[in-house]
Amino acid sequence: MKIRTIVCSFVAALFMTFSAFAGTVELQDTAPVYTVREGVTLTEEEQRAIDATLMYFMNNPSVEEVVLTSRDYPSISTEWFNSLMKEKIKTFTDEYTIQTGEGTEIRNMHCVWAGLQRGPEGNCEVIVSSRLNNRCSEKACTPYELYAWLNYTYDVVPQLGVYDGMDELQAIDIFNNWICSLMSYNYTDVRYTFLQVYESRLGKCNDYAFLFKALCQGAGIDCVRASGSSHAWNEVMIDGQAYEIDVCWNDGRDSGANRYKYYMLPREAMAQYPFHGEVAMRI
Repeated sequence: MKIRTIVCSFVAALFMTFSAFAGTVELQDTAPVYTVREGVTLTEEEQRAIDATLMYFMNNPSVEEVVLTSRDYPSISTEWFNSLMKEKIKTFTDEYTIQTGEGTEIRNMHCVWAGLQRGPEGNCEVIVSSRLNNRCSEKACTPYELYAWLNYTYDVVPQLGVYDGMDELQAIDIFNNWICSLMSYNYTDVRYTFLQVYESRLGKCNDYAFLFKALCQGAGIDCVRASGSSHAWNEVMIDGQAYEIDVCWNDGRDSGANRYKYYMLPREAMAQYPFHGEVAMRI
């Protein structure tokens, strides 16, 4: 009873500290297939190329390739197209890595790729292939399966009682507690991917972090996955300030019954804990 009282007081203090600065929830209907990278403005030609390939493949799973010609796309070349996909936009597979099921991450599994160019420059055609049905191993998911999981998770958000206009901190609190109740740390030799957490209810740090990120994004909350050499957690932005949350460690480790030990900490505070000091990436 004493622990419960202390935790409730801590949460109340957090809300009092941040609530004046936090934004409000904006529920998202569907996960974005891609976003334009910061500082980039797409040309009309580039936008048409994305619509004719990536978006076309997403809406037509049975189609495996399309041909872009210089008649319709004067700038077309394999280099031009692949640079557009890799450097100017960020697809959902850039943010959520495709895992083999054995712990190996395949980063930057491109949804589409131009691999063949025919004809002379200025009068050529480029073959763009879909990789949305590809698997990097027998145990891996396809990008289509990943995208379906993202949208399923977006649908979970309002089912948890999160609504438009709710304080972001309330939603974050709901997500942290719900994941801790849903999941247990996977101490077995069986490697599940984050796509299986709803069925297995088991996961490692990456799985906790990916699920928390997807829930936050479904609520319109700015959230990334932070990772070092051997651990992953999350970071949210509140009023332009970064705060870190480790849902995996809140669900166990030495946190006991306290699900808020590794919760809404500034970067420098989280960095004092093991495995959090060196961050390799935030995506």
